[in-house]
Amino acid sequence: MSNDNIYIANANWGSDATMTQILKFSCQKGKIRAKGAADLKGFLNDSFSMNEYNGYLRIVLTDYSGDTQTNALYVLDDALEVCGSITDIAEGEEIRSARFLGDTGYFVTYRETDPLFKVNLTDPENPQIEGELKIPGYSEYLHLWGDNNVIGIGYDHNKLKLSMFETGTTDEMRELATRKFEDCSYSPATYNHKALMIDYDKNIIGFVCAYDNSITYEIFSYTDDEFVSRMSVDISGENSYFADVLNYGGGNCSSIRGMYIGDTVYIVIPGDKVVMADIDSMQSKGEISLS
Repeated sequence: MSNDNIYIANANWGSDATMTQILKFSCQKGKIRAKGAADLKGFLNDSFSMNEYNGYLRIVLTDYSGDTQTNALYVLDDALEVCGSITDIAEGEEIRSARFLGDTGYFVTYRETDPLFKVNLTDPENPQIEGELKIPGYSEYLHLWGDNNVIGIGYDHNKLKLSMFETGTTDEMRELATRKFEDCSYSPATYNHKALMIDYDKNIIGFVCAYDNSITYEIFSYTDDEFVSRMSVDISGENSYFADVLNYGGGNCSSIRGMYIGDTVYIVIPGDKVVMADIDSMQSKGEISLS
């Protein structure tokens, strides 16, 4: 949803081709009206893969209908007519994450490496790929960090990986820092952005790491081109809730949240406790039991 419009995307899977239907509704003064529809070849990775800006809808899709999968970026005008596109992107790979900011778009495709693409959308009728960066692994989620950087969280050889990309100009597009969690194979932050606590001004990045025998909540800052560990809380617990979490490979830890109010960070662990810490020093402020 933008300030003026609501978009609904629905993939129709067929034996010959997968089509994504886009429905557009205006939302003005409390009234919702149908405005248009479009059918595009391919499927949408998630809601971050589509974005409205200055009356144009930008969307990236992966298409499996040919001999090999390929990807495309489309720009649609107010009537949902395609006015610009880039097709046949990264043949044999698929889109795993995307993000748009103004006239710039970013998306990651994956097969064996992590190509991060930067797209110039200044001219909606003639979008251009400005840069491409290939590194090991892939990012499942992209988050803008300041004016020139993008954070990626994903995997490298099935191990959790945190990356900072510099994207200010084509020449500067590079991986500034990376942090690999060798024994962590799962984090809900890779597929649910609400499971990620992140704030550029506060310089905090927090998320859950699920290991084979434990679960932790990690908080980092980004300083001098490095992810600096600020706080690590063991939230495995001894009760049945966390026994189930570990038995299912960490899959039930998606409800754990990190947040801040004023100068205090709160890590909320359902059925167990709330851990509190000072947002600047990360010194403990105590706990509240929820059991």
